[in-house]
Amino acid sequence: MGHNPANVSKIFQFHWNLSIFAILLYVSTHLILYSAKISATPTITPYPKFNAEKDIETIHFIVYKEASQKVCNDTDKMVRMICHRCRKQRMEMQKLFKEKYDEDIISYCTRATDVEPSFDELLEECFKEPIDIYKDHLHREITHNIYNPISEDRLTIVEILLTITPEKKEEFFSSYNDTYKATILQHVNDHLYEDFHNIIEQMVKRNRLPDIPPDKINWELAKQEAQKLFDERKKWRNHRCELDRILMETAIQQLNATFVEFKKISGKELDEMIQKKMEKDKRDCYKDIVFFVKNKHDYYARRIHHAMKGLGTQDSVINRIIGIHSEEDMKEIATAYQLNTGDSLIHGIKGDTTAHHEMLLRCLAGEHMQAEKF
Repeated sequence: MGHNPANVSKIFQFHWNLSIFAILLYVSTHLILYSAKISATPTITPYPKFNAEKDIETIHFIVYKEASQKVCNDTDKMVRMICHRCRKQRMEMQKLFKEKYDEDIISYCTRATDVEPSFDELLEECFKEPIDIYKDHLHREITHNIYNPISEDRLTIVEILLTITPEKKEEFFSSYNDTYKATILQHVNDHLYEDFHNIIEQMVKRNRLPDIPPDKINWELAKQEAQKLFDERKKWRNHRCELDRILMETAIQQLNATFVEFKKISGKELDEMIQKKMEKDKRDCYKDIVFFVKNKHDYYARRIHHAMKGLGTQDSVINRIIGIHSEEDMKEIATAYQLNTGDSLIHGIKGDTTAHHEMLLRCLAGEHMQAEKF
């Protein structure tokens, strides 16, 4: 008995569509996994003609001229010059300035600018190591925290703990302890409450595994972990079960694979399920963890945008992310910001900050307003 040509055609078409679907699924899966391992392009790099002696003499002359004549057209030039040096070069300038003039370069520079607390904070952080910026911000947010619904301020604690890599965690915790004579966990227990306390306590106690290359992903484990998350989703409202362990201990690339498998099982992204199944006062923390794991550049872009919108700008959030990431991956964050908002990061800064604070942020974010000639 011969085959019906119409049936053969339908079978062929079915298998063809199935093959196309499998290829698209493979490609989309690898694109998702690649997003967790994106390139990092800084906006501030070491200044090739750097001369610390010449730079500090220029700063000293500009500020002295401003103080003595009350008129100076070079203050903006000084701010841009500082920005165009990388952090290591600025710290060399700071040390040399203290040795030569017996003054702190930051306090000296602010004499020539208007009173701008946000600018002063950012300028000071331009001369500090990232680990010191993070621990100061973390300490401030933990110890000044009061019990209220989750806010952007409180999510700063989540952001910083996510940002510290597994390789740097021990060093960071040790530095915090040396500076504040108490462990992070002690301060968490003393100042945070209820669900928010429990989440941050788990983030502090748990250790994420170092990242792995995509070809080392254990897909069978990803399926098992995704199934556990799906099976326990109804329990998230009362307790977190395996959610904390999986989200806070799994290597980033492996966890992205778990997210892929979770969507296959549930038909929903994990953050959508968290939004649906978890109480309002803690779901933002877990969603932030998911966003960070999926694409950290997109996560930081969201943080900047949220800090800018609304009635009050959260300058410390903007300062921290743009100031530190200017020497890491600021171009990718700026691109993510534009994709999310339809507006450039530079334009957002112009509309939300003022005077020298705006100038310094714009320069750090990648807008080099004039070529340096000194």
